[in-house]
Formats: sequence, C-alpha cells, structure tokens
Amino acid sequence: MDGFQLALWIREGYPTMPVFLASGDIGKARTSYELAPGQPFFLKPYDMDVIVSRIREALRFWPLPLPDEL
Repeated sequence: MDGFQLALWIREGYPTMPVFLASGDIGKARTSYELAPGQPFFLKPYDMDVIVSRIREALRFWPLPLPDEL
C-alpha cells in the first residue's frame, strides 16, 4: 500500500479525518486533489515548518474525539 492508497482507505473509513499527501512528482497533485479535496499537497522537498503549521491548523478543526478504531 502506498500513501495514495492509504489516503483512499482513510477517506472511505474516516471521511472527516484530514489527509495530507506529498510526492516528488508534480503529476500526482491532481490525484491528491481527488483523494483529499481541500487538503494541501506538498511537493517534495518541502519545508517542515510549513507542514507542521498545516497539520496544526487542520487538527484545530477536526471533530474530536478520535474514532475508537484508531
């Protein structure tokens, strides 16, 4: 399973969970948008400070508590 397959699995089982995708292939940006609309796509190499900021921002709005299955 690659990261994009994992994103699809998350979307199907936990549709409100934020999903972030990264790749060194700019061609995967479209696939990323289809799997995780509204979520950022990070082109490698990326700035770790930007990623940490985006994750914190996404988690502020994610409905908690976490699902019991996680």
